[in-house]
Amino acid sequence: RCGVDAQGMGSAVAERLAALLGSHMEVVPVPSDLKAQGTRWKFLQNMVDRRMLVFPGHSKARRTRAHRRFTQQMTDVVKEYKQGHMLVTASDETEAHDDFPDSLAIAVSMSQVEEVDSVEVFNNPFYAAQQR
Repeated sequence: RCGVDAQGMGSAVAERLAALLGSHMEVVPVPSDLKAQGTRWKFLQNMVDRRMLVFPGHSKARRTRAHRRFTQQMTDVVKEYKQGHMLVTASDETEAHDDFPDSLAIAVSMSQVEEVDSVEVFNNPFYAAQQR
């Protein structure tokens, strides 16, 4: 699954990706209303609190510009509550961004399984015969 922010021009990007990757990957347009963002941020916070989220820490990875920007943005974001929903935004500092945290929240939210196919469980007559 690939989540794409559907706000603004994102809906066109989601449609294009779905057309290009449709047979290989499910492209999910992700809404950006307060409730949807709050749900994503709470799930991400839960994953962080439970130590179920790991990002690269190898010395080669830490030297990259992307890793430095990721770390800076993750430490600079500000958690706030609006209308009962948790939101995370860039701080008021100049040049502060929240692109990496937003992308991480969307990516982690794609790991939630909404639909699970039912599984039928039955005894295997061939396996049971071998155990006797």
